Amino acid sequence: MKKPEKAEQDAKNLIATLDIKRILDMFEMTETMDDPSVSIMRDWYMDEIEKRYPREFDKWLDTDDMAISTLRKLIFAQETVK
Repeated sequence: MKKPEKAEQDAKNLIATLDIKRILDMFEMTETMDDPSVSIMRDWYMDEIEKRYPREFDKWLDTDDMAISTLRKLIFAQETVK
């Protein structure tokens, strides 16, 4: 059996290998999940999104619209500029 710290790090490492579209899709899927551990998963997704797109993430947090679709628009608007 894996230690909780090892399992957590493995999960974070896996998330880090995903492309941003997949991370956003998985993050969005957690909105309808009803499990106490979902908040932990959401934190991991948000940490990875913030790491990759700090300005867009902060902008999203400052909006009145906290929908993941809004975050997605901010990120992909930036992606087209890159």
